[in-house]
Amino acid sequence: MEQAYPARGKLEYLGHGLPESFLDVAMNCGIHLEHACGGSCACTTCHLIIRKGMENLSEMQDNEADRLDTAWELTTSSRLGCQAVIKGDVVAEFPMYTRNYVQEGGGIQLGQPDEKRIRKACGRADAVYIYTYQPRNAGPWWIKHGDDLARFDKLNVISIDTVSATTLADLCDRNMSLQCSIQEDGVYLSSESKEVELKLSVVKGSSSQP
Repeated sequence: MEQAYPARGKLEYLGHGLPESFLDVAMNCGIHLEHACGGSCACTTCHLIIRKGMENLSEMQDNEADRLDTAWELTTSSRLGCQAVIKGDVVAEFPMYTRNYVQEGGGIQLGQPDEKRIRKACGRADAVYIYTYQPRNAGPWWIKHGDDLARFDKLNVISIDTVSATTLADLCDRNMSLQCSIQEDGVYLSSESKEVELKLSVVKGSSSQP
């Protein structure tokens, strides 16, 4: 998702991030930008990637640079929305992994989704994927709701087999760093010492996953 921010002079300061920072401008314009820490430079949820106009931003300070070091997929064009003050025309990208889909009404949810939420997601998204991993619970859920959900063309339901779900736990540790490989014959997650193949089966929809 990209958003262009034109220079527009003084804005009402809404108390989040630095005055006239991306976060301040976004809140004034009604654009949702995550800021779990309230704009105090204590997290990286407002991580942005600058596509144009880097020269029209304030210089990065040490506290922003230190915090950005912890951001996922850091780039040379990364800035924190709460700290980068806009001084001219800028185009920024909101990375997909920093967006809060629950607040934005998208199709990501933990637990068993209800039909109302699925219907809402299918009405807004190009595609909605539900991944099930506990047959004991997922089986009865699909038996109960499958007929009603069949009418949603954008809905895809993918089942992760029990062995794959169980072995995924072996990859978990405090400082884990995982790599994902998507190949014709399957999906593989690996750490420095282990690799797990995810066996997926299509319950409803397309066999191609995002």
